[in-house]
Amino acid sequence: MLPEFYQFQNRTKVIYGEGLALDFTHELEELNTNKFFIVSDRVIEKLGLVKQIKDALTSEGIKITGEFFDVPQDASITCVKEISRLAVETKAEGLIAIGGGSVIDAAKGANFTFTFGGDLIEDYSGASTLTQPLNPLVVIPTTAGTGSECTLVAIIYDVENKTNEIYFEPKIDFNASEYETKQIFYKGKDGIKIPMFIVHKKGLELNGKNPTLLYAYGGFGTSMLPYFEEDRLIWLENGGVFALANIRGGGEYGENWHRAGIRLNKQNVYDDFIAASEYLIEEKYTSSEKLTIQGESNGGLLIGAVVNQRPDLFKVAFPEVGVLDM
Repeated sequence: MLPEFYQFQNRTKVIYGEGLALDFTHELEELNTNKFFIVSDRVIEKLGLVKQIKDALTSEGIKITGEFFDVPQDASITCVKEISRLAVETKAEGLIAIGGGSVIDAAKGANFTFTFGGDLIEDYSGASTLTQPLNPLVVIPTTAGTGSECTLVAIIYDVENKTNEIYFEPKIDFNASEYETKQIFYKGKDGIKIPMFIVHKKGLELNGKNPTLLYAYGGFGTSMLPYFEEDRLIWLENGGVFALANIRGGGEYGENWHRAGIRLNKQNVYDDFIAASEYLIEEKYTSSEKLTIQGESNGGLLIGAVVNQRPDLFKVAFPEVGVLDM
């Protein structure tokens, strides 16, 4: 029996997961094709996952025109070109990516050339920056494989009804029902509404004494959406609060949201993060003596900036691999 989310021939449903997959999975409102080319890697192939999915699809009349498993860790342009060439040669009408970050990036780049022509590949500057409309692209993220950055949590999103349904989640010694995740909107320095996700144990007392970890990225059009990460569990199980701020510079609200946090607008990123910290303190989730902040790469630059601009707000800061000499 074919799982529900594979039945995309006459439904507006698409599977997505945490990490890079969420950056570009889009609403397939009119998926009028049944000829797909599969992109994956050798690790996932050996696990038998590709065969399982392929068998399920073909049993429903979906034709797999070809497969490509030699995706390197950097999803190189050479690899992207080869996938695009093979997809065209086999007369595919869409791509299916089964894997982690590198596989998904490679499929996304190939779909760009597949859609707009091979000559445009020289202008391809990275999968995460691609905003052009694509041919049908189905993403099935996994934890296995080369350069994987996706947690194996699969959710069915029904575009028409705007509902989520968990298809698969990992089995671990953790009772998620004891915790809650909420999305709030706080005001930035200039009055704009900014979303933030907050996770904590149910029944949390808002007394200003809860250890809180605030995380953000704020750059390169990258959307920071809900995800599962095991190392957060220890923090939560010990009474900590985790907050994820969707500050400007990311892609949560499209290109305008991204551009509002770059170049001459870069200060907006720092102001948005500072405002998130102030919200958590004002709403009594925590205090400046209990607030820890964290960011990586571009987020590391963010942390380095805000600890210098507002050192009074934070007790501990983790500016991971930040470019701090700019």
